[in-house]
Amino acid sequence: MNRTIATETMWLTKFANAQFLVGVLVLLCALTFYYFAVLRIDYTKTTLLDLGPYPDATEYFAQAKALRRDAWPYIQIGYEKLPSRYPFGYPMLMLPWLKVLRGADGVLAPFRTNQTMGLLLLLTVFVFYLYLAMPLTGGFAALLLATLPGFFTFCRSSLSEISASLLIVLAFMFAYLGVQLVFPLRCGSTCLRGRC
Repeated sequence: MNRTIATETMWLTKFANAQFLVGVLVLLCALTFYYFAVLRIDYTKTTLLDLGPYPDATEYFAQAKALRRDAWPYIQIGYEKLPSRYPFGYPMLMLPWLKVLRGADGVLAPFRTNQTMGLLLLLTVFVFYLYLAMPLTGGFAALLLATLPGFFTFCRSSLSEISASLLIVLAFMFAYLGVQLVFPLRCGSTCLRGRC
């Protein structure tokens, strides 16, 4: 009897290790795709640097530059300093990149911010499934996310949609974990009272 339990445990351990290794390999495939599709772009050879006809990219960049000078976030048109109509959360995320990128390279801050958030989103998805003891599923989820055309397009652009996506994904993850942790506790306490 003990030999059967030991054999089953050893087989499950080998299966879990194989699942982890394959999940990490699939995550590496996702990161490789993300590197070549998003991180290796030479923005000087694209038309993305003009920040497009979208007003939010330029306003966010102007807010970030104003925040870097320890001023209230504003945009300047001529000699007038106007409050922006956009919130200052995304420009706050740009501040580390504005400190790293000096001079003319500062215009790359919105792009680098989105690239960083995309990379963090890929790693967060994998770690979430790793926490749930499903590393193979996490690897495939990261690969599917990395190859999603909308995802890597927004990670390459200067728009702020990827930050909203990151917030929504994190909200669903924490809600799922909260339900998983709280619901069994409530059911267990109800069963202890004899109301199963």
